[in-house]
Amino acid sequence: MQKKYVTMKDIARKLGLSITTVSKAFKNHPDLNRNTRELVLRTAEEMGFVKNVSASVLRENQSHIIGVLMASASNPFYNAIFNGIESVASQNGYQIIYANAKRDARAQEEAIRTFLGRRVDGLILAPVDPERQAQDGFSFSAGKGVLAFHREGGAYDMVCSAEYEGGLAATRHLVEQGCRRIVMLNDFFEHPGSEERARGYREALQQAGIEARPEWNLFCGKTDPDHRINEGYQAVLQAVKQGLEFDGLFGFNDIITYGAFKALKEMGKFIPDQVAIVGYDDLDYSAVLTPPLSSVSFPKYEMGARISQLLLERLENPELPARVEQVQTRLVVRQSSLRNPPES
Repeated sequence: MQKKYVTMKDIARKLGLSITTVSKAFKNHPDLNRNTRELVLRTAEEMGFVKNVSASVLRENQSHIIGVLMASASNPFYNAIFNGIESVASQNGYQIIYANAKRDARAQEEAIRTFLGRRVDGLILAPVDPERQAQDGFSFSAGKGVLAFHREGGAYDMVCSAEYEGGLAATRHLVEQGCRRIVMLNDFFEHPGSEERARGYREALQQAGIEARPEWNLFCGKTDPDHRINEGYQAVLQAVKQGLEFDGLFGFNDIITYGAFKALKEMGKFIPDQVAIVGYDDLDYSAVLTPPLSSVSFPKYEMGARISQLLLERLENPELPARVEQVQTRLVVRQSSLRNPPES
């Protein structure tokens, strides 16, 4: 029976070299001259050699693999974060294996177990359920924004946007535009990041002398996790049908805010004249809506890159204290929130 895979032993036999020499070629060992290394690598490619990762893990107790679990592959926010994560990981010799949790607890559990089975060196979860405790060899004591966890558990590092400042700036802007009945379209996933944005929202209302009403907090139902636009749409549609009056809306993120756009237009509400709107994340699509969506922006690629950097630093030094870092936000104002937009 023909062997399925080419081995280093096969390459060594063909070239008349020792297996140790072939191994050194793959590791770019300084003891090996350049010509021999290039010969080994060229021959390996011609023979269709594929490195046995499992064997390397057993020998080195290190896989050079990072597992990335995203809450929703359909959300372009996570794609932007992932690009930064992958770039830094690749530059440092790490491969990424990716899983989509589909905002489902069982899917998340299965993905984590699969990662652990692959002996990943580190895990990045975006985001993680705040109710999660020590499971699967990890310690989950909090959940906010995007989290990077060390494989051995016990300590975690976290990178997120300046949530409170973003919520404060968005709501202040709506107040400055003359809005006095401002609702917050909130995420169903109640993690500390959500609460910080809401705290900024409430603080801006208080500073303006506006008493926040409970009915102004519109929560999206967990009805369509793969298409969050529909969840925002349903929440706002029901609120308008039930007679809730509001002249401003701050969305927890751009995706669910797109749904608010759709619902308000269907109900005959004019944006921004009747309802001024600000989102959060500043996704690429936001600038091409009609009218273009104002949104809280922050550098998502850089956030992903910093997540990888923190995780790689922890792999080098597991005793580092847990770190929480924020990337700064800025409000990008477009026509969706300008009650008196400048004349063109």
